[in-house]
Amino acid sequence: MSQMNFDEVTKVMRPLMNEYFDLHKREMAKRDGAEWFVHDDLADLAEEISKWMEYYAVVFRRNAGLFRSGRN
Repeated sequence: MSQMNFDEVTKVMRPLMNEYFDLHKREMAKRDGAEWFVHDDLADLAEEISKWMEYYAVVFRRNAGLFRSGRN
């Protein structure tokens, strides 16, 4: 992933997250409210979202260290 600004990131992540939560809600309704069940599409969406979040978690952790130390 190249360096993106926050607006670019949210343009990618928001639709993925909306799709995930909408699909999860629909699937829960089919299963009388059961939250956990096997569903490959939900698993794939969760994995894709986690990759984006982890990438930016690494970036922000690194930046926190740089701002604390003042060194690059």
